[in-house]
Amino acid sequence: MSYESSFKGKTAIVTGAGRGIGRAVVEKLHSLGVTVYAISRNPANLASLQSTYSHVKTVAVDLGNWDATRAEIEKIPVVDYLVNNAGISISGNFLDIKPQDLDAIYEVNLKAVINVSQIVAKKMIAAGRPGAIVNVSSVGGLRAFPPVCAYSTLKGGLDHLTRCMAIELGPQKIRVNAINPGAVMTDMLKDFQKDLTAGGIDENTLAAVLARLPSVQKVNEVEEVANAIAFLLSNAAPMIVGSSIALDGGACIA
Repeated sequence: MSYESSFKGKTAIVTGAGRGIGRAVVEKLHSLGVTVYAISRNPANLASLQSTYSHVKTVAVDLGNWDATRAEIEKIPVVDYLVNNAGISISGNFLDIKPQDLDAIYEVNLKAVINVSQIVAKKMIAAGRPGAIVNVSSVGGLRAFPPVCAYSTLKGGLDHLTRCMAIELGPQKIRVNAINPGAVMTDMLKDFQKDLTAGGIDENTLAAVLARLPSVQKVNEVEEVANAIAFLLSNAAPMIVGSSIALDGGACIA
């Protein structure tokens, strides 16, 4: 029996599901027979998902709002999987960090993960149901990159939160891991590239950085990230617990 077949009939929550990595994860899990609750603050993106994929249920909520998020997630029945993918990035070097930017990143990239995961994990435990959680972090959580100091710092916090969750939830048969993609071909990457060049880092410098990567392929496609997440959720990865899996073409060793 292939590990893909174990997904049939299961349920999942995916946050930040409207586009990019989140949408690709929804599409991947849907193709494996999973009923997915897609969470996004953008109703138009959710409507597009629901019209295309029959097993997708949508929830529109701003994860930066703790109480509103809690109310919506509480309505969802116990699930088998959770993918905490929602995130925002605001560029800025250490000397330029603004408190409002730091707060905005923290609310979505770290605090919302705690909020959603608490509810989901408690329901799994109460139902006696084993499960798996994947937090979508970043290579920025493993290695410092300018000019995203606040973003990288909080992704590093997410990696440690993953380990804390794993050690507490593991005895309850809930596996928790993080995936740390490098550059992924999404709208966020395009915005980041604009911020880099606006900050004085030219295209030749960017090309030189990419040239150092050991991998022939320099940028992740969203489908590749979704495949890795599906593997971590699956019963083919029972001994991967509390790990931060780099999907970065070797950026952390270059």
